[in-house]
Amino acid sequence: MPIFVIIEADPIPDQVLLLSQEIYTSDLLQILSLNLYRFEFEAKKDFTSIFNTLLRRQVGETRFPTVEYLAQKGEILLVLTKGYPTLCPLH
Repeated sequence: MPIFVIIEADPIPDQVLLLSQEIYTSDLLQILSLNLYRFEFEAKKDFTSIFNTLLRRQVGETRFPTVEYLAQKGEILLVLTKGYPTLCPLH
């Protein structure tokens, strides 16, 4: 049985920078957003945590790179605000 250790710590800025650059270049936010409904609850919480960390990342006084990225990729916000697709109709 695997043992998981959860460490609550502030993100390391250099790691956030590298992670964010890779996420932007691979369009990972869009891919994950489109498939979020397939994830288990804990994975959804992880996605939310990463998304929030990226969203709050600030460069200098006025730049928010993830906000700028999302402004260019408007479909990501549309997918996230639309919610999950209906997997079975409600009667």
